[in-house]
Amino acid sequence: MTNLEHTRRIFDAKASSGSNSALLDALHDDVRWTITGSSRASRTYEGKGDLVRGILDPLARRLDGPVRSHVEEILEAGDTMIVRWRGESRTLWGEPYRNDYCWLLTWADGKVVRVIAYIDTLLLECVLAHELTS
Repeated sequence: MTNLEHTRRIFDAKASSGSNSALLDALHDDVRWTITGSSRASRTYEGKGDLVRGILDPLARRLDGPVRSHVEEILEAGDTMIVRWRGESRTLWGEPYRNDYCWLLTWADGKVVRVIAYIDTLLLECVLAHELTS
């Protein structure tokens, strides 16, 4: 399977069920995932565990369901796939969560080894700052 086919499979799964399973399976254990910007979430996550604990789980705990993807385009640049997509869900407090993303996924030996994620970090920060009561 090519890197482009792997990337499409990840986003097909996110579109149909919102599942991150295909994405997590594709990530190298030592992936370097950078969220750009200047929010609390904007930093480089070192490894799959840091990514899950640092951003994926905290976001999921504040959403009333998974983030489903709507891919606008996928471009291939060597071993890097550039994916522009919109994610949609709803917060636990009833607000829509719609974020625009541009991810650069760099592949090596069938695994994603680096991601640079360009997103609306202000929206992300607002959702993550919301205190959970339970």
